[in-house]
Amino acid sequence: VAAAAENNSALATSGELMSVVVRGDSEGLGALTVVEQRRYLHLAVQVFQSWEALYLQTLNGTIEESFWVSKRTGLASTLSNRGVRDFWAANGHLWFDPRFQEEIAAIAKEAGIELEQS
Repeated sequence: VAAAAENNSALATSGELMSVVVRGDSEGLGALTVVEQRRYLHLAVQVFQSWEALYLQTLNGTIEESFWVSKRTGLASTLSNRGVRDFWAANGHLWFDPRFQEEIAAIAKEAGIELEQS
């Protein structure tokens, strides 16, 4: 939760970072410079690690399932962004628990979003 708040604060206060995210989301990672790609990827890893932590805590019974279910719509919306799909295709299998990878695949399928595997 703290990481998410920090990310939101950084996006809200940095026009440059917001510009990178908006371009990456709409045009994909290929539209960004190498430095911008690294910024985008760093942010995406943090965001997805926060979601992964919530999901795994739900599986462990620490968080009520209804809370996780309420986050799935936002996650599906995020997955609709081209840059996020580029990030997930290149990094999802490297950074995240297989159970979370399966959950992301299920969310995408339910939302009609095609995720590529690298």
